[in-house]
Amino acid sequence: NLHVEFLGLVLDKNKLMEYYSKASLFIFPSSREAMSMVLLEAASTGTPIICSDILGNKNIFSDDEVLFFEADNVADLASKIKWANANIDLMHEKAQKALNKIRVNHKWHDIASSYDKFYKKMIGL
Repeated sequence: NLHVEFLGLVLDKNKLMEYYSKASLFIFPSSREAMSMVLLEAASTGTPIICSDILGNKNIFSDDEVLFFEADNVADLASKIKWANANIDLMHEKAQKALNKIRVNHKWHDIASSYDKFYKKMIGL
């Protein structure tokens, strides 16, 4: 009885951000990531996040900012969704902390600058 919609590929960035911001929860079940832009985008809208406990996600956020579930464990994900829905106020508190963190630590200018430095280093400039 959950209201779940699978949207497929959304190319319109404004529409995508609207979907993030209107979602009750953003679920990110990835098994492998480095630093996910999708996770940062979702957090930038203040939407509560449940994500897998893989290193790439834990390098960005803490337990205070998102709700982690054990990667590839469907039962754990289901229990975390139930918990989140029963504790939505706590999830919104976590979401606010995640939003504050990315406002300070993950500014687009800084991310672009890091990539620029990395690519220049890789090509020997």
